[in-house]
Amino acid sequence: MFIKIHMNSKLKIKVKNISEDNNMVIKYIIFDFNGTLSNDAEIGFKSCNHMLEWYGQKPVSFKRFLDTFTLPWINFFLKNGVPEEKINIETHQDEYQKFHKTLLEKELRLKDDVVEVLTELKKKGFTLGVLSARNTEQLKLDLSKLKVAHFFDAIIGEESIYHDGTRLEKDVKSLVHRLKIKEPGSVLYIGDMVIDIKIARKEGFLSGAITGGWQSREHLIAEKPAHFFENFKEIIKAVDKQ
Repeated sequence: MFIKIHMNSKLKIKVKNISEDNNMVIKYIIFDFNGTLSNDAEIGFKSCNHMLEWYGQKPVSFKRFLDTFTLPWINFFLKNGVPEEKINIETHQDEYQKFHKTLLEKELRLKDDVVEVLTELKKKGFTLGVLSARNTEQLKLDLSKLKVAHFFDAIIGEESIYHDGTRLEKDVKSLVHRLKIKEPGSVLYIGDMVIDIKIARKEGFLSGAITGGWQSREHLIAEKPAHFFENFKEIIKAVDKQ
């Protein structure tokens, strides 16, 4: 596998995974929500530290959070000292969601340039979708609150909060059906976590990783996505090159 690494003037790394290249034109762009469209890594960090303290463990640094957060989310808590036998998915999610919701109401916001980029993508004729491990009802409410729901042709989340975050691999099938995608190679799937890159690759999509989310850029680079974005404006540059 051959990897191109480009350095820009700010010494930020861009990765291009040549093995995922294809000659198909991108027609569909699927976005993750948390950490991708929304600038909520700090909310996730605070919520996870709340849960660590709820379990009687010490909170972790933001760097430790980015280095150890993953899906299934239970692995984050195991890595940070919570005994497995203490974790009950229902009581955990009830407490996590209660705390998380209070932060969302105060702090939820979009990443920089999201509205501008989504507007430009729609003008260019792209079909857009959202795929998230969030509860579908809350996901749609958050997208509406952020005034971007109208950009998306399909929004797919979870029907329940009682899950480990890994059902995305099944939910992507629903999104493909909803958007009537016939050619997987015409899809660019952008997320902020390794699981997003793996799902894209498994489905035959082009993978796109974006920084500033719930996992470190080093983790994302190591997974070798087809496209690596430092910010939203770079998405426009990427699709304009095709």
